[in-house]
Amino acid sequence: MVYSWIPALVIGLTLLEGIIESHTWAVLQSPTRKMTTLNVGITLLVILLNLAWLYFMLPVTLYYILFYLIRILHCSVKKERLSKNLFFINLGYINYLVLHLTIIGAMALVQRTSMPALLENPFWRAVSLMACSSANIIETASVWKGKAYSFSLNEEAESAEARLLMAFLKFSTVYLLLDSLLCFSDSEPVFTALFLIGSCTILISVLILYLWYIGKLLQNSRLRDENVQLEAELAFHAQQTGTLRQITDWDTMTGAYSRRYGIRQLEQFLKSSQEISISFLDLDHLKIVNDRDGHEAGDQYLIGFVETLMSQLGGSGIVSRIGGDEFMVLLPGYRYTAAKQCMGQIRSAMEDGEQPFFFSFGISSCPASGQCSIEKMIREADLSMYQDKRRRR
Repeated sequence: MVYSWIPALVIGLTLLEGIIESHTWAVLQSPTRKMTTLNVGITLLVILLNLAWLYFMLPVTLYYILFYLIRILHCSVKKERLSKNLFFINLGYINYLVLHLTIIGAMALVQRTSMPALLENPFWRAVSLMACSSANIIETASVWKGKAYSFSLNEEAESAEARLLMAFLKFSTVYLLLDSLLCFSDSEPVFTALFLIGSCTILISVLILYLWYIGKLLQNSRLRDENVQLEAELAFHAQQTGTLRQITDWDTMTGAYSRRYGIRQLEQFLKSSQEISISFLDLDHLKIVNDRDGHEAGDQYLIGFVETLMSQLGGSGIVSRIGGDEFMVLLPGYRYTAAKQCMGQIRSAMEDGEQPFFFSFGISSCPASGQCSIEKMIREADLSMYQDKRRRR
């Protein structure tokens, strides 16, 4: 006998189950009108199947096969997502079968009857169906809380690990359909029910462990991808920083180093306690060239001066432009007398060159392991340069 309220409750639970599953599918893929219509159609077909199983005593194995054929209609929405849809269809299907078979076995134990005798009663069929639907609703709703994990499984459904899991799901489907044949066995009802419950428990435990393992693999894979992306970004920023530093290290017009670079190099030499001298240079006649021939000619005059100076130094010094017509030359390893002699010889050579250049210079030195400050050396070299300038007038 089927109470009048039972079909209404079965229909209500199936509708609620269908609504929750529709939302779950919307989480896994972008919803469309066609997909919404299909979900409604699938829910109605499941309602009809549940009522048929309730009223017409469909064999449980046949019920499961028809239930799977209805669920597989989800694959008709997007052919290109066939493997991903099958992945979740099989996962949900196995979950449903495990719940239903476990509930049937548990009710047979509680009623102390065989499973065939239990399923001959429409009331217990309805109870098993409603209990399974209620448990499935709670479990399916939990997918919403695990959106990130579900989305990762969905995106990686075609990975090597997921394909291996897919093969296991197919095996599990056949395994559970064979297990459902125990519902037709009258022999040893207690042992048969316990065997069915134990078999389902072992299968779902292995599946949960497998999903946990796949989840860890996917998490590690995402972390590796994020690390690769971060390394690429760091390399890009390092390249940009290096390019920017190169730009700031050079005086782009003359080809000399920038003031910032010269000061930084001097600081490093002083920290390393190396003997070093610096020379401050002031180029003569730049204003005359600018006024007479224009600023473009003045720029060429500066460029020619730097090229000639660097050629005369021959790699023994570092030339940086302090600003305007003033330059600083670092002379590592030079004492005061040697530095003054070196710069004097260079000045004489440049004054007698094909393109003569005239400049004043001043020297400041720091002995090895000496306690010298950058500010003091620059101040002394600058003062010495202006003294030289006054003497040469």
